[in-house]
Amino acid sequence: MAREAFPVGASVTLDAFHLDPYPWYSRLVREEPVSWVPAAQMWFVTSAEYCRDILRDDDRFVVGFERSTVRDILGEHMMSVDGERARRYKRAHQGPFLPGSLREHMEPRITTIARELVGSFRDRGQVELRSGFASRLPVLVMLALLGLPAADELLMRRWYDALEAALANTEFEARTRELGKAAADEFHTHIRAAVRQLRSDRRPGTLLDDLVHAAADGPSGRLSDDEIVLNAGIVLFGGISTVEALVLDAVWALGQTEGALEAAVADPTTVHRAVHETIRWMGPVQTAHRMATTDVEVGGHTIRRGDMVACVLAAANRDPAVFEDPDQFRPDRLDSHQHLGFAAGQHHCLGLHLALAECRVALTELVAALPGLRVDPYRPSVPVGSEFRQPDHLWVVWDTVRA
Repeated sequence: MAREAFPVGASVTLDAFHLDPYPWYSRLVREEPVSWVPAAQMWFVTSAEYCRDILRDDDRFVVGFERSTVRDILGEHMMSVDGERARRYKRAHQGPFLPGSLREHMEPRITTIARELVGSFRDRGQVELRSGFASRLPVLVMLALLGLPAADELLMRRWYDALEAALANTEFEARTRELGKAAADEFHTHIRAAVRQLRSDRRPGTLLDDLVHAAADGPSGRLSDDEIVLNAGIVLFGGISTVEALVLDAVWALGQTEGALEAAVADPTTVHRAVHETIRWMGPVQTAHRMATTDVEVGGHTIRRGDMVACVLAAANRDPAVFEDPDQFRPDRLDSHQHLGFAAGQHHCLGLHLALAECRVALTELVAALPGLRVDPYRPSVPVGSEFRQPDHLWVVWDTVRA
């Protein structure tokens, strides 16, 4: 079928996706689940079934392509290479991210960090949640996980902001790319120095220490210093971007209904469902990009070798073939965990259990310390973004006890 035969795809304007992509996604998933989008010069795949198939097909759909912003800015790491090399990188890093290890080592740290942050503003009765909490929590958690000092927070945040803009810069605007590459270079230099220091000044139980002192005859061998440094960049970015957005999206979505935040953290089951439903309904990461290595038929259409494909996770997560009333936000939905918010296949998100734990702890600690927590109706905000989606600010208020 000729590419001109996709009327919905041909009518897509990417600017509209920044504000509200979901009406477009709804049309695509129902009318053109595989569609050529001229504005993006790539295929948009919105069916949950087709997205899952592509993401699991590591031979015919790869992440290691020339115009990958993730590869251009952060170099070659577990999310920008394929095959055994990617599997080796992921194996080397997975230990601290496994659920048992997270529960034992990281969840107590996450709770401590969250409580300290909430304690810094609990008497105010109001806070801009992004700057006061959601942007700080994952940075401090990632520093603890990597084994870097908490004093690096502002430095990491500056680098992260430049990286976020550059990784979303799919049009390769020169200045944004330049700033992103400069931030990546500074970050890599910082990590390289930390790696050197860890040879004589160990920090057991941290990710960088584990990597530096890994056994050469282990299942992944010992990564080279360059491999450790380059993979640290994607670990840092993924560990910050998803969590910041997820916390903000969850508070925003639950905060639209009185009492929903309190109900969501009533017990571990309800908060677990609420977090998964937030990912399904308002995915922090909207798309996963792949390149076809050969001609492939998907949904009756031929994707040619070298074509770019956007697996639109946010659309797949509202596919009516999978979810009943998919456009409705239901914190108690029983099947919300079937979402594709963390992708699938070889390149599924390494830190998915960490992200879930951070959001669960964040919601629990916020509600426990801030009675009557709610989104401020006088300073409204909405989620925005077509690659990474979250409110750019979120004011919340709560009841304070006065003597």
